[in-house]
Amino acid sequence: MNKKMILVGLIAFSAALYAPAAERTVEMDFSIAPEKINVKRSVTNAKRKNERVEYMLTIPETAGKDFTFQCKLIPIRFKAYAGVAVGIGSDKIAARQLKVQLRLGDKNRSQLSFGSGVRHAALLKPIAGIKVETLNITIKYHADSNSTSVAVANTQGKTIMAKENIPLKSNGFSANNIIVSVTDQVGAGESYLSYDAAKQYLSGKSYTNAKFFSTFAVDDVKIVYTE
Repeated sequence: MNKKMILVGLIAFSAALYAPAAERTVEMDFSIAPEKINVKRSVTNAKRKNERVEYMLTIPETAGKDFTFQCKLIPIRFKAYAGVAVGIGSDKIAARQLKVQLRLGDKNRSQLSFGSGVRHAALLKPIAGIKVETLNITIKYHADSNSTSVAVANTQGKTIMAKENIPLKSNGFSANNIIVSVTDQVGAGESYLSYDAAKQYLSGKSYTNAKFFSTFAVDDVKIVYTE
């Protein structure tokens, strides 16, 4: 092999080594109905007769690689003790979920939080007293550092929550579902997440009781995969 051929080979190898990773995108603007919304229910507080309901939309698995998840969360009617968490995660490993939660507590005090797992374990300090308005949510996973980033902004572009490189405890985070979590009263069956053809978004309800319930919508979902 002559020097010219060796040089060409080295250049080709170098280009392959430093070429940007390929990306593919899945977008859901809900101009058509999702194929299926799966439901999981689990009792969280038997004394208060509350249960957690997870609504899941299957997506191509992220396979432990970098990804970016985005969506729009639209509060419609929010009352104390009810709310919604939306994000991305696994339906097989409950601890592997990353979700942004908007809820109201005592005296309708709002709280925005970012957590992991079914129980929404806090990954950073919640932000209280925010305006309840439409939120643009971005969650990223960084495979090389096994960390996540979150950014939440309003429709005017004002940043409400942002944090980079938050370490995760479990390795090889892989997601195969968009997950929307709400509260329901055991036996009531009032909560839901369903397709609204007229508004072309997912319409949802989180229900504590007849007085305390919230309605919301989820729209403009986008997942960017690194391959």
